[in-house]
Amino acid sequence: MSLAGIVFSSAVGDGDLLEVYTKLLNGADANNAYVGVTPLRVAIENKDVEMCALLIHFQADPMRNISVPKSTGYRMMTALDFSKHLTSNEKEKEAKKAHQRVLEVLMDEKKEGARKVATDEVQKKLDVLTEARRVKLRAQEKLFCQGLLVVSVLAAAAYAAYSQLGQPAGGEVNPEL
Repeated sequence: MSLAGIVFSSAVGDGDLLEVYTKLLNGADANNAYVGVTPLRVAIENKDVEMCALLIHFQADPMRNISVPKSTGYRMMTALDFSKHLTSNEKEKEAKKAHQRVLEVLMDEKKEGARKVATDEVQKKLDVLTEARRVKLRAQEKLFCQGLLVVSVLAAAAYAAYSQLGQPAGGEVNPEL
């Protein structure tokens, strides 16, 4: 896998919606497996409903077979079956509810229920994150411009001081000093 694929998989694992969205818009494959692990499997394991909705929106296939660990090695099952398995085996109440939401998003093929709600939530969050990134970039641009202004003022002051010492602009030394 390329470095871009590793960065993409890492962003999925970190739950970085904006980074994953940007990569998907720029052609990243939502079904591309890294070391046998698909982005959808990572999102399912992390109980990340929004990431699952985003990946499915970009054609991640919940019916694609994925490699799943078991006590004697690995076995193949669909992402949907993997989600069902995690949901049914979860003992902790809140984690079970989170797995259930992921499962509902994966099963909503008509995009009328859980998947639509999750996709709408993702879009709202992406709008907020995108605006926050714009604000941050504007602030960085402003600081950069202020830095250039300071450097320009300092350069002009140094040139003026150098000229005051009797040194011509060309750098020749004035023998009278």
